[in-house]
Amino acid sequence: MSRFRPRRFALLFIVALLLSAALGAAQSDPFVAVPTHQINVRSGPGSTFLQIGTIPGGASIRVTQRNRIGTWLYVQYPRADGSVALEGWVYSGYLDLSPELRMSQVYENSDVMDAEPSSYPALARLLSAPVIPRLEGALLDNVRAIFERGQAAGMRPDAFTKVGDSLSADPLYLTPMASPPIELGVYDYLAETVAYYGASAAEPSLAASVGMATYTVFDPLWADSSRCEGGETALVCEYRLKRPSIALIQFGSNDILHVSAEFFAQTYRQIVQTSVDSGVIPVLFTFSWDEASPLWAQSVAFNTAILDIGAEFNVPVINLWLAARPLPAFGLDVDGIHMLHSGAQHLKFTGADESFYGATLRSLLAIRTLHEIRRMLDLPASLAEATAAP
Repeated sequence: MSRFRPRRFALLFIVALLLSAALGAAQSDPFVAVPTHQINVRSGPGSTFLQIGTIPGGASIRVTQRNRIGTWLYVQYPRADGSVALEGWVYSGYLDLSPELRMSQVYENSDVMDAEPSSYPALARLLSAPVIPRLEGALLDNVRAIFERGQAAGMRPDAFTKVGDSLSADPLYLTPMASPPIELGVYDYLAETVAYYGASAAEPSLAASVGMATYTVFDPLWADSSRCEGGETALVCEYRLKRPSIALIQFGSNDILHVSAEFFAQTYRQIVQTSVDSGVIPVLFTFSWDEASPLWAQSVAFNTAILDIGAEFNVPVINLWLAARPLPAFGLDVDGIHMLHSGAQHLKFTGADESFYGATLRSLLAIRTLHEIRRMLDLPASLAEATAAP
């Protein structure tokens, strides 16, 4: 029998080489990912869609599509013979993605909805609104009209500002866009937008402060007397001094503790109207809230009012409420109001932070929406490009 051992050894060696080559090829393929644990596969890119199966942790799967952001991926789970055993949507935060993967390389399926409204009829209004506004049709026409009005009034095309309470006044909210290090990770397609709006992100907003509410943003007592004119409101003062073309507006978490949904909607309309009249594109945010909170019903009413105002004025709305549903504690810190931070002091979309920390997710959604606006307005990658001689 000993005379057959070299032959057997050679055969085993060849098999090992083939397996090693196959493993190396899989590892070098940027579209191959590995679940960090057993994950649910759904019929659509959201936790409200039907679960159609599971994939075990450690399996090799292939990424073929993404949602409009990249937080949900369409994957294929192959059998040993190469045929597909299961395919569907999974939450990207539960995947060990290739360090070579970039979302710009992955097909963007912009046709799929972000939730299944019929899964919770009482929340259908919030579930039917997209996470990222779809700038098309009448909405896009209106955004362009507001922008053109602002440009005629001297607003800066590459500037945005923040309007809101302590969530908007958070110094780590988008401010790090202005300084390195900037870690976009798989979200490479956002690089030009970060560069385009980065300088304006470093400028503090006079219309975002701790305790601010929809009804105080028009109170001159809340305006900075050292910079604002007598009787000028914080909102008008901010628009006059900074001259932004876009305002990221988030209210609700503070108002819900003090006023009714009807009063909130009334004052919020004034903010949107003032923005539109000033030639500033208002981008509204819904806000995340804990489903176990005694104010849950009110939060639904407040968030629904925000969606209604967005539709009434035909302006963009970011549905942070929906995007934050899959996150631990809905992306909220222990106080149930502020967004949970990862601890990073710079702009960081690596390590799947956007899948576990509400503050990171909100920044990603804001930049993704700025990207959408910049793209649909056909703004250049930089002002230097815009002013370059033909």
